[in-house]
Amino acid sequence: MAGPKVTARGPVLTLFKAGRSPHTRVMIPAERPRLIVVRGNSGSGKSTVASALRQAYGRGVAVVGQDNIRRTILRDRDRPAAANIALIGQIARYSLELGFHVVVEGILDAGRYGPMLADLRAAHQGPSHFYYLDVSLDETIRRHTTRPQAAEFSADDMRSWYLRLDLLPWAAERVIGEPSTLGETVELILSESGLLGAVVLRAETAARSDIPSWLELAAEVEPLFGPMPGLGERIRRGIDQGTALVVRDPREVVLGAALLGAGTGPGDRRIGWLAVRCSARRRGVGSALLAEILRRSQAPASLAAICVGPGVPGGEAAAGLYRAFGFERCAASPACRGGAGGQLFVLQRT
Repeated sequence: MAGPKVTARGPVLTLFKAGRSPHTRVMIPAERPRLIVVRGNSGSGKSTVASALRQAYGRGVAVVGQDNIRRTILRDRDRPAAANIALIGQIARYSLELGFHVVVEGILDAGRYGPMLADLRAAHQGPSHFYYLDVSLDETIRRHTTRPQAAEFSADDMRSWYLRLDLLPWAAERVIGEPSTLGETVELILSESGLLGAVVLRAETAARSDIPSWLELAAEVEPLFGPMPGLGERIRRGIDQGTALVVRDPREVVLGAALLGAGTGPGDRRIGWLAVRCSARRRGVGSALLAEILRRSQAPASLAAICVGPGVPGGEAAAGLYRAFGFERCAASPACRGGAGGQLFVLQRT
């Protein structure tokens, strides 16, 4: 049975499940996914800018390229009401709903693609930013000769496509002129969109590459949990079994992690280990982990967790997190090695 959809707004975290997505997203309202649209004539550098934005951010940015969808996926002609127009909007909207930042790039002329972009902006509840790369015809042709696809279309083709300042009438579209270098253009978009500060958290199955960063996290929380002999082997076993979860930042640093195990009864589960880096606390990392754990839990069954006691730093916050997800405190547990007694929490899923 699927868990409830929580859509509380305000200064608290917003939890949601994105349809049949394999991931659960947890977002802080001020850090919702960004929609960035980069338009301009052929050869103006749109694809290069989009790739540089993704490289600067890391994982978590979906690049929706007009040429890739129209020419590669559909091999569609660029005409009014062409199939690629709606598909671009659908892919961008779906990616935003899953919690990805989205960069839509292409010529995307205002006449044919403007209504789709307007609908996309209206449906997106987070920040939207529109940019137009204004490059002269001569410069776009010069750049085209240096591209791998130079033989696919000619300078005459580019002249027939060229539209001078084809701006969207309804968008506050920032025009970036030809003198702007790639670095300056990317820096401008990163600064205005706040992309680097907008980390959207995602809990997912851990991989072997996460182990070094996970062990760094374990060393950081060892004063709270006590010695954890054999943790590295438990992590490896959990990764192999698909019961190890992590939340990473865009640079692949493990911000929080959890290990799942079997409970006392058929179908019951136990959270054998859950911790969050000190620098990442109060950012929704623990919530992302618990939301994904609940998504993977089958009902009817129980889910048990032991966290540090109230006398240990962070104990009250941990207890509040479990209560927020419907767990009830059952009893003190000596199994926690926090030095002040542990707290046992159980969630009965019906």
